[in-house]
Amino acid sequence: MLLKNKLTATHMSDTDTVASYLIKIIELRDQCAAIGMKVEDEELVPIALNGFSTPWESFVQYVFAREKLPTFENLWDDFVQEETRREIVAPRVDEI
Repeated sequence: MLLKNKLTATHMSDTDTVASYLIKIIELRDQCAAIGMKVEDEELVPIALNGFSTPWESFVQYVFAREKLPTFENLWDDFVQEETRREIVAPRVDEI
């Protein structure tokens, strides 16, 4: 249960990229699987969405508003594409 609680409590930090945040989620999912606690996409996607930081709030709402939530793999793709778009539009401060 501790791993499951840690999974649901995981949040994206201000320094996380989409990939680094989602890798944290995957690592915890895999740790759960290693002890026989399978976490399906239907549960994992909302957990991941709820952990995104405030700058992602409008995009998270957009994903939740879809008729059907994406798979975890598609969620990953959607967020990486959006992160890339945001970096093109407004580069990170540390890159200026």
